[in-house]
Formats: sequence, C-alpha cells, structure tokens
Amino acid sequence: MLAYQFFTGVTPRATGVDFLVAGAANANDLNDAYYVKFNIENRYINFASNLGKIGEGAARFQADYGSLDIYGAVRTAYAKIFGTDPDAAKVSSIVDTLLVLNGVTMTRGQYFASYGLDGLNGQGTKAAAVGWLLAEAVKADIGSYARAEDHFLVDLVDGNAQFNVDLTGVYASVVQNGSTIAGLGPTTTGFDLFSL
Repeated sequence: MLAYQFFTGVTPRATGVDFLVAGAANANDLNDAYYVKFNIENRYINFASNLGKIGEGAARFQADYGSLDIYGAVRTAYAKIFGTDPDAAKVSSIVDTLLVLNGVTMTRGQYFASYGLDGLNGQGTKAAAVGWLLAEAVKADIGSYARAEDHFLVDLVDGNAQFNVDLTGVYASVVQNGSTIAGLGPTTTGFDLFSL
C-alpha cells in the first residue's frame, strides 16, 4: 500500500489490492512463495524497486527523483516519509552503513543497487532505498505514511476503507468539528485505535 502510494500518489483500487495481496490470477502476489522468503524490508525494497523503475510509478518517480543522486534521493524521500529533514550524517548512515551478506561486505547503498540493477544512482536503486525507508517507517510506526496506513487498516477492518485515494491526504489525520485529530481515518466510528 505504502509503496504504491509513494510512487503513484494514490492507493490501488480494491481489485488491485486483492491482486497484489491474494490474487488468484497473480502467481507472485505478496503472499505467494516468491515473496514468502523475503523479510519485511526486502519485500518493501523489491516491490518499490520494481514499481519505481519499471512499474506504474516509474514516470512519476523519474520526474521527482531522476536528477538526484542516491544521497539526494534518500534525503528527499526521508523528509517525505518521516516528516523531518535528515542531516548529512543521517543520510550517510543510511547509504554508507556496511552490511555483510553471504560473506560479502557492502554498503547499504550497494545492497539497494543489487535490487535496482542500474548502478548506485540508478532509478531502481533509488526506488529500492525508498522501499527500505518505507519499511523502517512501518516498523517504527513513525511519520505520515505509517500513520496513514494504520488508519487505513482500521477502516479496512471495519469495511469503510477508501481505495484509489491519496492515502496520506485522506488518512494521515481527519478534521472533526473544526479540529484536526490525528489517529482517526475519515470513516471510523469515533475511536482512536492507538489510545486503547
């Protein structure tokens, strides 16, 4: 949901969500054998890399991030996802942190490039970095994207979810009686899941 929102500006339609999550016609939906082997970070990285490089969000992502290097893309996406501008040290800690994978030492940026398959500053690599940032936001439950997804899921459970909308615009907060109240989706029935 979040990757689709980030790269296209809207959530999928209800039929699109079904196709992505449990589509009978989709042998590689997010709950099938291909994705089962991935942890949450790699699910987000893989999906984002494809969506931002060759998928429905590629043109929009290219327009917004194409001229940026990996550091600029991470800085810009971080601010959008978490709602705060990271300093250069934070961006460097994201891109330049060393990882060991199957006995090979690489930077996290190089890891993203292994998904993007287009070099450290390639569109797929930058999209993979966005996927990782989205996963970290969800895990920490921080920022407007994570908050909006929480609220959407409440509405999904109670049967009032809105599809094919700007998730962060519709679900990040709601105005009731002239006051902005974070924690409620637009169609929930008056309880804040996060204060229970």
